[in-house]
Amino acid sequence: MAVGGNSDGWKSLQEGEKLLKLGEPEQALRLARGILRRDPDHLGALELMAKALWAVGELEEVVRCARRLESLYPYEPGYFVMEGEALRELARLEEAK
Repeated sequence: MAVGGNSDGWKSLQEGEKLLKLGEPEQALRLARGILRRDPDHLGALELMAKALWAVGELEEVVRCARRLESLYPYEPGYFVMEGEALRELARLEEAK
């Protein structure tokens, strides 16, 4: 996970992961969005945001986040799987294929 040497960003990501584990996805989402305001292409923050969005049931936003990740990192298959799973959950089966 590239953080670009920003120790505050790294600490925020660690805190966000802890919040997810503690069942506080809304707070994790706030942390991710704060990092993304400073760096819109921050890989770790985008991944945290996708997990938090999934946890709060914002699947349309998960799809958008996955597509952003795919555009930035097209060789990471996990982002395409994430998009497909979210589309499947939304019953958009043709798109999920």
